[in-house]
Amino acid sequence: MMHYEPITRTEHDVIAITCDACGRYFQDQAELQAFVHIAKTGSYGNIFGDGVEISCDLCQHCLKERLGDAINTTPVQERA
Repeated sequence: MMHYEPITRTEHDVIAITCDACGRYFQDQAELQAFVHIAKTGSYGNIFGDGVEISCDLCQHCLKERLGDAINTTPVQERA
């Protein structure tokens, strides 16, 4: 038989994000949902370094400005 003990966990909700590219501070839920978070660990030969953690939070405006031509978009209804 397992015996349990209640535990308390603290959870945090994101209430705002600052774009790492333009520096703008966003609190609007629609803007927060459109943010892109990039996280990657560098591997052997990586220009950032082997084992280096890299990350970036981009607002939708900076994402489009910087990667617009490289991004492929597909309307949701066409995926099925």
